[in-house]
Amino acid sequence: MTETGGKYKQGKHPNSLKNLVPGVSGSGRKTQYGSKKKKRGIYLTDESFDNLTELAQKYGCSSVSDLLEKFSRGMILIDATSNLIQSVEDCEGTEK
Repeated sequence: MTETGGKYKQGKHPNSLKNLVPGVSGSGRKTQYGSKKKKRGIYLTDESFDNLTELAQKYGCSSVSDLLEKFSRGMILIDATSNLIQSVEDCEGTEK
């Protein structure tokens, strides 16, 4: 397909090309931790997923994925003895 009538080939529009900036992920977003995230799969009950969604919102995370990323990096801690969750740093990067 060639450019005809002001239309571009898929992925060739100037606005699309602006998203292809060095140092950012393939989606055009900056990588937060220096590497791209990959799709992973876990099995959860609806209740567990709902609980994680509520926790993500409570701590200002953009998603359950963001919550799990922060937890795995020690930015959100769980105190098993008191069942309290302490945010070392919220998901936006400021202390709580």
